[in-house]
Amino acid sequence: PELSLLKARLYYDGGYYKKALDVITDKKLENIPLTVDKVEYLCRMGLIQRKLNNEDQAIIFFNACIAKGAELKYQYAASSAFNLGNIYEKRKQYAKAAQYYSQCTKMKNEEYKNGFESKAKAGLRRVAK
Repeated sequence: PELSLLKARLYYDGGYYKKALDVITDKKLENIPLTVDKVEYLCRMGLIQRKLNNEDQAIIFFNACIAKGAELKYQYAASSAFNLGNIYEKRKQYAKAAQYYSQCTKMKNEEYKNGFESKAKAGLRRVAK
């Protein structure tokens, strides 16, 4: 795997969000050779920014991840759509939240399909009020 992404993932999973950001901030997307790693980078940046309460930045990265990875079998675009649904639900923008939750349920993601799909369906039920 891309070493900087692996380090960022480990820092993120350990709750060291600032360190995770520091590891990949200098990484340029165009210098990452594999598409799957580019999509992971975008998703990871979105997740980190969200944890650091930079939701506007997170939205940018999550949307870029969806644009680049929606047709891939990996979970990154589905995770991004789900997280965008959460952000907009928290902001009480229920129509946008529903749009992203619905998008999440339709993605090809194979790795965590059931988990993301069930969480997104629960999100759709919450915002349909």
